[in-house]
Amino acid sequence: MLQGNLWGIWSLSWLYVSAIVMIGMGLHPMLRHWTTPTLTLLFVALNFTSSGGIFNPSMQPGLFGGMNAFWNGAAWHHAAQTMLYFPGQSLGLDLLKLALWLIPGALLMVLTHIWSVRKTRLANENARIRAVEEAIAA
Repeated sequence: MLQGNLWGIWSLSWLYVSAIVMIGMGLHPMLRHWTTPTLTLLFVALNFTSSGGIFNPSMQPGLFGGMNAFWNGAAWHHAAQTMLYFPGQSLGLDLLKLALWLIPGALLMVLTHIWSVRKTRLANENARIRAVEEAIAA
């Protein structure tokens, strides 16, 4: 199906998937079993409607047409189309959009790590206090 640019498409896909995985890993400590439905809603349902793969953004309802300007699925789709069908055109803006999606993923991972460490520390302190109270009561 792909006649060329295999490494370029692979690199685009890696950038796209890395951002989604980082966001998922960042959300998982908070959402737990709701992480999968949330990611499905965000990166399947919204990508399908906003990427411009079926309808041009100008033909989409306002919300989805507007999302096409910054959504990662739209950036991947446009970059892949440009790479395959219009090899001389620039990919800079689409690559920037995909790279910028790594930032919220990294921030979510850092914030939830800090939150998890604090939650674990509090749980450990409570366990020590409970052990002391049980020793005193005995």
